[in-house]
Amino acid sequence: MSLRVAILTESGDGIGYGHLTRMTALASQLSHSGADVALRVDHKGSGSLPQSLDWQILDWRLHPDVARSVDVAVVDSYLASAADYLALSHRGVKVVAIDDYNRLVYPVHTVVNPNPAFNASSGSPASVASSLQTIGGCQWVLLRSEITKTPQKLTHSPHVEHAVVTLGGSDVHGVLPTLLDCLSDRVPSMTVIAGNDDYACRIRASHGGGNIQVHGVLNAAEMAAALSDCDVAVSACGQTLHELAYLGVPFVGIRVGDDQVPNQDHYLKCGLLGSKIDCQQDDWCELVRQDLDALSSQTLREQRSQLGRSIIDGRGPQRLCDLIRSL
Repeated sequence: MSLRVAILTESGDGIGYGHLTRMTALASQLSHSGADVALRVDHKGSGSLPQSLDWQILDWRLHPDVARSVDVAVVDSYLASAADYLALSHRGVKVVAIDDYNRLVYPVHTVVNPNPAFNASSGSPASVASSLQTIGGCQWVLLRSEITKTPQKLTHSPHVEHAVVTLGGSDVHGVLPTLLDCLSDRVPSMTVIAGNDDYACRIRASHGGGNIQVHGVLNAAEMAAALSDCDVAVSACGQTLHELAYLGVPFVGIRVGDDQVPNQDHYLKCGLLGSKIDCQQDDWCELVRQDLDALSSQTLREQRSQLGRSIIDGRGPQRLCDLIRSL
């Protein structure tokens, strides 16, 4: 009998698509390995979900029976409470919690932090809670196959001609219009990924045309193509930074949420970021301009590209798939 896995996550307005992005990467890997995978997404607002997977829009926290008749439940959520995890565990299911920043004391079988900043010796609440294992770090970063199948950026042009600008799936602070104004005299052309189609329409009306192309939700292949086709990227400090690092695309990072602090700190420490930029600090725009100006150096872009490719190897989904099968 095939391994039966339920993947429970969330996406959409006010949430973004980082959780869904990495869970589709895992779901695809599990399906490829022969597992029977059901993806259940608490989705808010507009936007699309992957068509190639067995998915259903469902507020699964209200329906813990979604884990009935499965062997393993993988939960990637900022909304689920400890009681929600406990309800799943009480159904005799092995539960794997995906955790970014020690959000809860998880009553589960395994906690996985799929971020480079993970520190196994930190004594975090997550590691205390996990009776069996807490793992994480660079090797567990979850990238979609469309990203890992895209050729990495090994050569860099003498001048920065094109940038990708994206702040994730939900620009809760309304930063994007100001950011585009800030970059208008710094980059000859830009591809802007606004995160959802409604927001893209508004950005297109105010800033689109000429040298600025604006998109809403992109599928994985479109996202991979957009990222690989630029000289530099200006991005929020979430899942997209991992994709950029793997592809070897130099970037400027802007923190737009507290959950992005560990990522930002890690990439700053290892030299992939020039400055620690918070979208709510007064001088954030000037810092973005300074960091982007620094990346006009072809040598610096080549150095950061090589460093990023050395940090993220793209095999996280396979490792997590193997772990789940071993439970």
